[in-house]
Amino acid sequence: MSARDVATELDRKIAAALKATAGSLGPLGGTVNRLNSIHKTFKAQLASGQLTDAQFVQKARELLNILGNFDGLIADIASTGVIGWQE
Repeated sequence: MSARDVATELDRKIAAALKATAGSLGPLGGTVNRLNSIHKTFKAQLASGQLTDAQFVQKARELLNILGNFDGLIADIASTGVIGWQE
């Protein structure tokens, strides 16, 4: 997978996560915002030549894996507005 393909996939996943967690209280929204900030930093580093395509792909895949760990929680927020395990 090329750096462009991975960046597009990460952009898509982060946008969906940001939309789902918009306005939600708690640490998950802050986590998604931080992952988005990290992704923007990686893209800027790639554009400036500080990261190679291979380095960017590795780092972006790591972010995709992190987002994947939150898929269930993000889906709960998107469907109910709250995380299902909260009391």
